[in-house]
Amino acid sequence: LNPNNQDEILDRCAKVLKQGNLAILPTDTIYGIAANYFNPESRQKLIEAKQRKPSKPFLVVVGNPSYYEKLSDTPIPDWLLCMRRRDR
Repeated sequence: LNPNNQDEILDRCAKVLKQGNLAILPTDTIYGIAANYFNPESRQKLIEAKQRKPSKPFLVVVGNPSYYEKLSDTPIPDWLLCMRRRDR
């Protein structure tokens, strides 16, 4: 991301994901495909784009514990909560 237009790009990406579409995100080494996991149509698009079996799980990255709690019946381990960033 270019610091001069970073906010604009992030806003566009958020809009794309909210609409149920996929977004391609650069990382240090590879590109990732992002989807709104809470949207079943978005998950289906991701399955089709990656040509994978629907039964194969995905890595889900969440921004805060409340999202994790929506996805899992398993409580968040205490050791993991200790690793959360304190500056948010």
